[in-house]
Amino acid sequence: MLHEVAIEEDLEPFEASKATADAFKLRHGDKVIVEGSVDTYNVRLKRGATLLIPKAVTFNRLAAGQIPSGWDPKRYGIPEDIVQLVDPITLYTLCALSEALLSAGITDPHEIYRYIHPSMLGNCIGSGAGGAQALRGMYRDRWMDLPVQKDVLQETFINTIGAWVNMLVLGSTSPIKSPVGACATSIESLDIGCETIITGKADMCFVGGTDGFNEELSQEFANMEATSNSHDEFSKGRTPTEMSRPTASTRTRFMESQGAGVQIIASAELALKMGLPIYGIVASTALASDKIGRSVPAPGQGILTNAREVSSLYPSPLLDINYCRSQIEHATNELHNWHNMQLQMLEKMQKDYMYRSGGPDGEEYQSQVQAIQKATERGLRDIRYAWGNDFAR
Repeated sequence: MLHEVAIEEDLEPFEASKATADAFKLRHGDKVIVEGSVDTYNVRLKRGATLLIPKAVTFNRLAAGQIPSGWDPKRYGIPEDIVQLVDPITLYTLCALSEALLSAGITDPHEIYRYIHPSMLGNCIGSGAGGAQALRGMYRDRWMDLPVQKDVLQETFINTIGAWVNMLVLGSTSPIKSPVGACATSIESLDIGCETIITGKADMCFVGGTDGFNEELSQEFANMEATSNSHDEFSKGRTPTEMSRPTASTRTRFMESQGAGVQIIASAELALKMGLPIYGIVASTALASDKIGRSVPAPGQGILTNAREVSSLYPSPLLDINYCRSQIEHATNELHNWHNMQLQMLEKMQKDYMYRSGGPDGEEYQSQVQAIQKATERGLRDIRYAWGNDFAR
């Protein structure tokens, strides 16, 4: 922190460059005297001028989940110029993405494009605050006239993290959605990723959350009384490894951490086609408020919103799997009848043209057959989703 102190008597002069001397004059006005020639200038601060003196205060947040001090992104193959250019949380995200790809058996990200078009690989990685180190550079280091890169602003944006992933790893032309959900960014990212796949905008998505850690964030979380007080935890005999107890009844607020977590989600069809290891199947995702939450930015549990049930005298037939199956069969039969009828109509309409173009092997005829086939496939997907997943809504 800085403490503002007013000078009570004139100080001794000190040498400075012309630019620095002019800056002092601009800031302090008649409270500073500047004397000198072309090469050397003397600056004297007079009584009434103010100085900002650094001070340190004790702090009661002493534990956090931090990246090990020996961690080096260059060991992952990230070039030195990129390490110096981007925010540390971008580096964490790049490495977390690499770990996610390796856990899926993918050693080269471009292998994915053997199975899907680059426009069908979505990126939904989000963050709570963006580049924390870059924010410090833009606001504090620049204010203190310390060296800061000229394009530091772009590293403070939340979507810049995903943008570096696209540029350095994926080279994709995919959908980009950069969620920010405070304490629930990664869950929001998963929810958005699932919706992106369900709506057909992507076949695979990278989801997850990433955040940095610095003293500014830690201080403000402490002021909100949102984080665990280390002194209180120590007084109860707990070590730092015992201070994060998210599901325990003795939990006292959350613990901060830095790093990134990335998951790969895909449609079942693509996962089977690529031979990916399936660690889990997403049954449902949702976020909501819970009416009683006291945290302004964070969503609540919202379980009653998403698990609500309409009461009635008799149970809904939608809860009967045999009923849903019969509806799928009925809708599928109707779709097949439509498919056959469309082919018959096409054959009648194109009969003369078929003979002129050499029969049913003509390119125009085949293209229209393919259009009917694709419409049928889309209809089948909609039917299966409507009665197999979406009926609960």
